[in-house]
Amino acid sequence: MFERKNQSVLSEHYLKLNVDNKTQEDDEEDFLSVKRKDHILQDDEIPQLEINSSKRSQKKALSRKLTAKSQGSGSKLVFDDDGIAHPIYELEDEEDFHKLGPADKLKEEFLNKERELMTKADSADKDVAREKKQEKKRRRKEMERLSNGYDEEEGDSEGEGRRQRR
Repeated sequence: MFERKNQSVLSEHYLKLNVDNKTQEDDEEDFLSVKRKDHILQDDEIPQLEINSSKRSQKKALSRKLTAKSQGSGSKLVFDDDGIAHPIYELEDEEDFHKLGPADKLKEEFLNKERELMTKADSADKDVAREKKQEKKRRRKEMERLSNGYDEEEGDSEGEGRRQRR
């Protein structure tokens, strides 16, 4: 029963294809060949590794804190137009800082600039607050006017004959 041959129309064609595939596979076996014949390793070539004998020391060696401490902190870099990397926060040298002038003078200049910016921002905030207040007042008066006008319209419909204020 297992040695029975397939007798369909395409069986001979499939059989020829399979034979061709097997011959191609034999040719491809030479594609990868072993270059090294001696697989014996020398003890001098193998680096010595420290093996922690206790589980506690193994866990300690694999802990995140220790790996973070050993790797150090990372630094972000920014690339300029020329493709040169620079750290994001570049600090001035002490010499360059002293060239700008005394520290007290620099401090006063910075504080004066900030004061000017704050006074401008404060005046802009006050203007916005004043506009909001005026808008609120205008809306309130308009609502009163509408409610008064609505009451007068109801009175007119009843025949009292009042005039609307405008």
